[in-house]
Amino acid sequence: MTDISHLVLLPKLINYLRVHAPNVRLDIHPIDVNTALKMSNGEIDLAIGFLPQLEAGFYQQTLFQQHYICIASKDHPRLGDDRLSDQQFRQELHVDILATGGHYVLEHALQNLGVNRNILIRLPSYLGVGLVVQDTDAIATIPNYLSRVLLNRGGLKILQPPYDFPTYSVKQHWHARVHHNPGNHWLRQVCFQLFSE
Repeated sequence: MTDISHLVLLPKLINYLRVHAPNVRLDIHPIDVNTALKMSNGEIDLAIGFLPQLEAGFYQQTLFQQHYICIASKDHPRLGDDRLSDQQFRQELHVDILATGGHYVLEHALQNLGVNRNILIRLPSYLGVGLVVQDTDAIATIPNYLSRVLLNRGGLKILQPPYDFPTYSVKQHWHARVHHNPGNHWLRQVCFQLFSE
């Protein structure tokens, strides 16, 4: 799973399994350059996220579409509660995330628009972005699905970005070697039932 899936999807899956399959145990691995190899040799059963590197040679099923929004501290001194202007987006300090997957969609779109962000800090993953934004006057551009979780914790507000960023598909991927495996098939069905929109 990606770090966003850890925050957003994993709690829902764990709660489902505790009720419907209490003896099932999970071993979660981060998505990295070895994910495809680990899936092909049977170390990993299923991968969930935006993983274009797993498009060829793997089965896949779309769970939902994702898009980007901006978050800011609820008490941000310069920003209202609705939409960022192009000028605000360019002038505000940004928290950048060096994550894989959909983050490349955002970077590519910004490059095409000729937008250079004023980066205050780069984080290695999305795990700390909510707390950093909440306690500073920096903003961050993050997937909408993650913003739902972060908003529930308070201290943040959502702002619409001034640009129409592309959407991308979050999918579950599996290798041909487990395509007909009953346990893997069951897990894929559970994930689709829980996460598809």
